[in-house]
Amino acid sequence: MRFFLVLLLVFFGYQTFNAQEFSVITGNVFDGRSKEPISHCTISIEDTRVSINSSADFELSAPISLIGAYILNVSSPDFITKRIPIILENQLLDLGIIYLENDIVIEKADNLIALTDADITEEENTALGLGLLQGTRDIFLSKAAFDFGQAFFRVRGYDSQNGKVLINGMPMNKFFDGRPQWNNWGGLNDVTRNQDYSHGLEASEYTFGGILGNTNIDSRPSGLRPGFRFSASASNRTYASRVMATYTSSKRETGLAYSFSVSRRWAKEGYINGTLYDAYSLFGALEYQ
Repeated sequence: MRFFLVLLLVFFGYQTFNAQEFSVITGNVFDGRSKEPISHCTISIEDTRVSINSSADFELSAPISLIGAYILNVSSPDFITKRIPIILENQLLDLGIIYLENDIVIEKADNLIALTDADITEEENTALGLGLLQGTRDIFLSKAAFDFGQAFFRVRGYDSQNGKVLINGMPMNKFFDGRPQWNNWGGLNDVTRNQDYSHGLEASEYTFGGILGNTNIDSRPSGLRPGFRFSASASNRTYASRVMATYTSSKRETGLAYSFSVSRRWAKEGYINGTLYDAYSLFGALEYQ
């Protein structure tokens, strides 16, 4: 009788162990700006103890007791934590590619310059380890540069030729004066919105830059949101009306992606009285990965 009872307990214990199944969650974590895999990330389910540290390709197993609606947190240093609503139903849940955006607050904090009392009162020349004393590109600089333009406002008095502007890594500064001509790609806001700005003489992945910093405009189709976008706007400044249409394809199985954008800006009278304003812009790009 005792022998039979022991076998019965072992049998039920084995059945209980096999019944403990898991809901498996898989996905891939990528950098939203560079579209590169993120090597270190943390995947967790809110209000539970389910959490793993993984690479870009993760596989999370949740106990069968967790059935229903939950929030999945995907986090990584220097990135904004993404909260994804999920429903666990004791089956495989593939989230596909998850893009994390850079934490701008951390980026701005990295540009803060720490000065001690000794650094402030030191009269002798010290090593230039502190870098140039300049602020980040805050709201004031952005508004001043857009509203007044380079003709009226200059950061620290520097001329625009002291900064570098690149499109997909190609310098856009003119040879004859060294200044970038932003009007060459005016009206193409949808495909030039991805910009990587480096302050001053700090290290950059694209160029040595200048004392005014450097800006790289990423117009590759892989960095643009797939789909069609149309917009129309009115203004009482340089032009009166603007229409813009942009289409970006998703990445094909062949590795190709393309994008094109057209816009028109016009007014019966431009900035100067008696002048006609009528500008057309056209953009096209083809990328293979």
